[in-house]
Amino acid sequence: MARIRLIATDLDGTLLRPDGRVSDRTRLALTDARARGVRIVLATARPVRTARMVAAEAAADDLLICSNGAIVYDLAREIVVAHHPIAQDTVRAVIVALRDAIPGTCFAFELGLRWVAEKAWTELRDDCECHGDDALHLCDEPATKLIVRHPTASVAELLEAVRALGRDDVTATHSGAPFVELSAAGVNKAKALGELCQGLGVPPEDVMAFGDMPNDIPMLGWAGRGIAVANAHADVLAAADEFTGSNAEDGVAAALERIFPRDALVVAREREFACLTRIEDAPRS
Repeated sequence: MARIRLIATDLDGTLLRPDGRVSDRTRLALTDARARGVRIVLATARPVRTARMVAAEAAADDLLICSNGAIVYDLAREIVVAHHPIAQDTVRAVIVALRDAIPGTCFAFELGLRWVAEKAWTELRDDCECHGDDALHLCDEPATKLIVRHPTASVAELLEAVRALGRDDVTATHSGAPFVELSAAGVNKAKALGELCQGLGVPPEDVMAFGDMPNDIPMLGWAGRGIAVANAHADVLAAADEFTGSNAEDGVAAALERIFPRDALVVAREREFACLTRIEDAPRS
């Protein structure tokens, strides 16, 4: 069996618990893996601005794969290492076509490290840096990711509408959120991870990857060991090499504990220390 030199993991629904946090058990498992010389790479649909908040909590490396692989960001140097955006003309053409196909469709964009949305989007989710009345006026540069949402249409309906356009210059996927994400053709987590690993001199067989949604399937297929959490989408479960517990059960940590068994005495002492810490931190009556 190949030696695991790099672990790539999705965040939401995979590494993170349902409350969006990294559990103590998961953090300890990742820290232990890093102590053995294993690199930890976060590979997420999230943009840099929210993925970076998890990196320190997860004891991850400085290199982040974000926006479904459209951006690789170096936290240590605060620079974009790789960027594969959608051409501006393509974005505009897709917006016009989807508006015709499903009236009422609204749009948001990741533009490098910026997040902008049209006004209709903010009525559904108000978390953008700026907005305007028309998406066509907001997209003033190639888009890292085009995000498509509708007040009533399902993700499946939106995906079908995008695919019906018959375009070969964009890739559509979804990551569990109530919208569809479009990237430039060929962009995915697997491609970004492959480029990153090539630079590090790590072959696919030395990589382990974890995921839960269809946008993780290429990455699980590329890695030597692709592991799905128990709560994963049915297509992901079918594509994975192995399975582990759900994200609510710290499935990633459970898998790492099997692969990198820890000394029982060390584990017992750590648990004892954690218990004493909780007692000391408890409020006094």
